[in-house]
Amino acid sequence: MQHSGRLLLALFLLAAGCAHAATPGAVPPEYAGSPAERTGDLALYQILGKVPLDSAAEQALQRYELEHEGAFLENVAEVAADPAAGTAARYNAVMLLGDRQGANHLMALRDALSDRDPRVRAAVVVAAGKIMGNGQTGRALIVSALDDPAPEVQGKALEVLGTSDAPLLRAFLARHPQGEATVIARGLLQAAEERGAPLASDSAGGLHRMTAGGLRLDFQPTQRWPKWEAAVGTVTIGRRTSPAFSIPDVEVVAGIVPAFFAPDESAIVYEQARHIYVRDLRTGAVRELGSGIAPRPLPFTEDFVYLREAAGGGDLRERTRVNYDVLRASFRAGAGDPRPIGKLGVFTEARLHGNYSPARWLQVVARGTQFTLEAEGAETFRLPDPFHPGTTS
Repeated sequence: MQHSGRLLLALFLLAAGCAHAATPGAVPPEYAGSPAERTGDLALYQILGKVPLDSAAEQALQRYELEHEGAFLENVAEVAADPAAGTAARYNAVMLLGDRQGANHLMALRDALSDRDPRVRAAVVVAAGKIMGNGQTGRALIVSALDDPAPEVQGKALEVLGTSDAPLLRAFLARHPQGEATVIARGLLQAAEERGAPLASDSAGGLHRMTAGGLRLDFQPTQRWPKWEAAVGTVTIGRRTSPAFSIPDVEVVAGIVPAFFAPDESAIVYEQARHIYVRDLRTGAVRELGSGIAPRPLPFTEDFVYLREAAGGGDLRERTRVNYDVLRASFRAGAGDPRPIGKLGVFTEARLHGNYSPARWLQVVARGTQFTLEAEGAETFRLPDPFHPGTTS
């Protein structure tokens, strides 16, 4: 989020936004009907009226906050919501609400999202993203910005939402089949699918995806249980026009096909009959790694992880705990045996895909520069840091 804020500030400075030059003690006509006219207080407007805030403005803001203790964020929100505040003051107010986690002032951000200047609207997206954090507060504002007329605002909304919602990205691409933000959305969707997002389904329950290198993965069910969103069928891997090979007896739940490509697309890891296999796509050689389910790639590495059921667990009233060992292995032959890197617990319930294990719908989620395995019904598992190879969960 800090990186997004710096980029947004740089764009603002390049555009050279200007602030209102209000005279102390006077309320100019442009503030008619605004909070400034009602209160006669332009101090905060004047403090926030320059981008970036210099040291004098920062000190003045600190003094103002001390003098208006208890009402500071409310006053900032009034500036953010005020169309007469000017681009600079409104931008600074919006960013300040984001920095201070002003979740109680989403109405002000919503008002600012209609500002005529796209820099202010993009600032709203960044601020809402900071407020959103790990929850849903502010998410609706970001989603609404996906249909902003300015591609830079759409792009900022996509950047903040990231790979967390593949159906949302597909819906955006359906509405916006071309444009600057479309390129961003396609890249995010591809990354989401590479990390375990549900794939798009056809009317017969088939699932499909295409890699950046032109490899095509197709899943065709032979048995389906629509109530549970579960199926067993055959995965076919090939190029755009010619199938290469098929994998029968593949179990799919919640639209997630347990088959993932190496970063250079030279190999594929897949689960078949609850065993894990790695196939070299150049030679056709296949390695079996033993029992296991739910392989997932470890981003920015040549490795993947998968789960193997462990001892423990048991019935807990209306749900059952299942424990797994998390193992790490390589797409490359000769890189060594799989090695355990931790344990993960899940809770099966009838309401979650008919008591299937939540391991089936685990996704790799980016949390800053860190990655986790996450799913409804599962404990969050922190994956090894790909940027510091010696780090484990």
